Amino acid sequence: DADFKQLKSVLLDSFRGRVVESINLKGVDRVIMCTPAPSSGQGEGAKKRVLLRHYAIKLKKSGTRVPRVELLDIGPSMDLCFRRSRAAPVDVEKEAVKKVDEAIKRKKVKNVSDDVMDGTVGRIWLKPQDIDAVPLKKPKGKKSRPVDA
Repeated sequence: DADFKQLKSVLLDSFRGRVVESINLKGVDRVIMCTPAPSSGQGEGAKKRVLLRHYAIKLKKSGTRVPRVELLDIGPSMDLCFRRSRAAPVDVEKEAVKKVDEAIKRKKVKNVSDDVMDGTVGRIWLKPQDIDAVPLKKPKGKKSRPVDA
């Protein structure tokens, strides 16, 4: 159904995280589950519903390497129903979902990279410094003093 496809797109855009190849089960502690529910009523007046649930994951011993997973309902729990929906025109939808290639969008700048924590990070080049040639203030305790005899 077109309404469910549109809702799926909105929910995935809202809750999408990083794409990973494998996960550690101990690092996952929450699940958000969306389930289409059977329509209530018949014909044109039937309401399409979606059940949104929030669960905590409990890992129990199972006797094997992989633990047994239990879901505990921690809320909020929502029962959503479609009331009004209007699909976008085909040309507008195509323009909205078009992806711009990263290489076209931004040119590569030398010695500049993006860091997750710090944002944009740049590297600079300094010529090697000769520490012996740097004029430093000598400590007073090292000066030679005349010895009184």
